[in-house]
Amino acid sequence: MSVNLSPVGGAAAQFFDNNGNPLSGGKLYTYAAGTTTPLAAYTTSAGDVAHTNPIILDSAGRVPSGEIWLAQGLEYKFMLHNSADVLIATFDNIPSINDQTALIAYQNLIASSSGSSFVGYLPAGVGAVATTVQDLIRKAYAISITAFDNTVDTTGATNASVKIQACIDATSGYVKLVGTPLITSQLIVRGNCCGLVGEGMYLTTLIKGFSGNAIAVLNSGAVLTDFGILGNGATHTGGGVNPQGYNVNLSMLRITDTADSCVIFSPAIGTNVGTGTYCTVQDCFLLTTNTATTFTIRSTGTDDSARPTDRKFIRISGGGSGPDFTGMNLARFDASLVTSVKFGATSQKIYMGGGNRITSAASGITIFGVDHVIDDTLWGFTGSNTVTIDATCTNVVFGPCNNISNASFGVSVAQNIAIGAANPNRVFTQLQSNTVLPWLASTTNPTIGNGSFTNFYRQDGRLCTVQFAVVVGSTTSVGAGTYSFQLPFKAQVDSFGTALVKSSSGTFYPATFNISGSSSLGFLFLSGGFTSVFTSTAIALGSNATIQIQAAYPIALS
Repeated sequence: MSVNLSPVGGAAAQFFDNNGNPLSGGKLYTYAAGTTTPLAAYTTSAGDVAHTNPIILDSAGRVPSGEIWLAQGLEYKFMLHNSADVLIATFDNIPSINDQTALIAYQNLIASSSGSSFVGYLPAGVGAVATTVQDLIRKAYAISITAFDNTVDTTGATNASVKIQACIDATSGYVKLVGTPLITSQLIVRGNCCGLVGEGMYLTTLIKGFSGNAIAVLNSGAVLTDFGILGNGATHTGGGVNPQGYNVNLSMLRITDTADSCVIFSPAIGTNVGTGTYCTVQDCFLLTTNTATTFTIRSTGTDDSARPTDRKFIRISGGGSGPDFTGMNLARFDASLVTSVKFGATSQKIYMGGGNRITSAASGITIFGVDHVIDDTLWGFTGSNTVTIDATCTNVVFGPCNNISNASFGVSVAQNIAIGAANPNRVFTQLQSNTVLPWLASTTNPTIGNGSFTNFYRQDGRLCTVQFAVVVGSTTSVGAGTYSFQLPFKAQVDSFGTALVKSSSGTFYPATFNISGSSSLGFLFLSGGFTSVFTSTAIALGSNATIQIQAAYPIALS
């Protein structure tokens, strides 16, 4: 006697391919359980007409007879192929029974929460390894917090922290956040979780209802993308995300109204473990509660000099302050729109380029630290705001592609470096006015009185070009002794420039401007027989006499 077995729904049975299309012309092979030995299945309960083996499915992917009957007392294995004989699924250890009780139990098992573990899956391609549908889904798709636990409150009315954390801890793939769940304790990405994804930075939002950082990311390679974090900075302290693993990627996040920074790194001290090394923050909208003083990205301490962390901040927006580079060793900031950035004495190896726009700052921006490259950046300041390179900076390259749209013509970047001091930076500037009067004499220094003195310099990396112009007035004191002019920076090697001196009677005297290596002074030598340094008595420097000098020299390294 035979018995009816319909593991896929009897006359309504329909098979589909991996793309969800009806398995037209598919093939259903019937074997003895655990083998590839063919075993007949029947079209009716009488067991007198055997199905073809394989059973050829119709154009809708259905068994033509509508039913499959198995020999009583035997166990079967079904293998489902498509029309090209590529394996789609395997059903093994199927019992034949003389009533429907076990069949119903089997159908219920397949329909249960663990049913996907009984359905096989084989990827296409030579060498592919068979797995189950359960493993496939867990590894390839994000598990929604509501699919994991359908009691999770995604409206923000009640705390969802515990249930979301349970989903994270149980998931070997990605966790999908939905709705606007409230969290009252920190979420930690750990275990085998690959990261958190949402349905869009404006559609999915975690509501932060506690003091502390919203999310800690412990896992290397984790991805956080397409959701928002809404802090209540007026009530709760703390920030947004604290990346601690290697190669963490934060993208398409909208982190707003946090009392502390939206992204907070730990410093690399003794090791790079737990520091967010190689972390990328890109295409994110970041806005803290206090947009004027709280920078959206920061470190909680200072990286060791020997441990660059190579963090990248790309296409950051939000209308507030940008990164605080204090304590960071190796970071890149590109293609972003922020109001301000911050440097500290411990900032190292900061690269700013790729079209950043820095729109405003209360009192300008001072660059501190060492080994920075700052180029291709638009500083949209107004009024008296400036970019200043602090005197303690070394090996800073302030590149030629920077643009400062300051209301004062010609202002580009200021350096708080004493005249004549060593300057190991490489700065490209527009013409800068030297505020110190550097016309000197060996016995008594001149005083300009009602005359005029102009002194401009310009840096092109390690090359400094200077221009001096003196016009003697009726109350000018030309001093006494040999003349020299103080340079903005020390010279690295011997250099010279050209000069022209006009006496009060209108006679012109060509001259050379000699600069000695390691010196911060240049001296005039008149041409045409004068072998000593030009002195106050060499020619008449009465009213309307002039001195004009132009020279270029390499700036000293130390």
